Amino acid sequence: SDNLSATIMVPERSRLIPLTTVLVLLFGSLCLRLLLAPYEVFPLDMDLMQGWGHYAVEHGVTQIADAAAGKKREMYPPLFYYQNAALTHLASGRLANLEQSYPEVAKVWERVRFKLVPIGYDLLTGILILVVLAKIAPPPWPLVGAAAYLLNPCVFINSGWVGQADCVYSLFLLASVLCLCRA
Repeated sequence: SDNLSATIMVPERSRLIPLTTVLVLLFGSLCLRLLLAPYEVFPLDMDLMQGWGHYAVEHGVTQIADAAAGKKREMYPPLFYYQNAALTHLASGRLANLEQSYPEVAKVWERVRFKLVPIGYDLLTGILILVVLAKIAPPPWPLVGAAAYLLNPCVFINSGWVGQADCVYSLFLLASVLCLCRA
């Protein structure tokens, strides 16, 4: 048998899920979100996220709470700031060069870069849904469940187009429920 017929085997119930189908679902979901990522829907939200990311790189993530004290600016959980700081620092030298040559392209790339965090969490949540459903339901239901989440317009618009971090909470909420069920 060739590589395309590989499967994901869930040990507890030995249910097979075609790997190519999972990869197509994940790749299609990623492409859908990346098509939306260059657009700026709520400029104030994007400026806020990018501003906190730049501040975290320059002053350290631990200084954000002090900087926000007394200001009417949104606060996010520390993990979100760490990730934004890492993305801000990632290839910042190349971004500076790009800003000099092509300032509009640099703005789009910075937006896409910040939307990669929610996009990644969406894909991880879809994988977690697939794994959980594979343990309790026969095929094709695990794929249907993962696709229902990943291809839900509310979900992919929120992460890919708007760039909101709601999917971070969704992933940890689902993982918490899974841990509680196993306890």
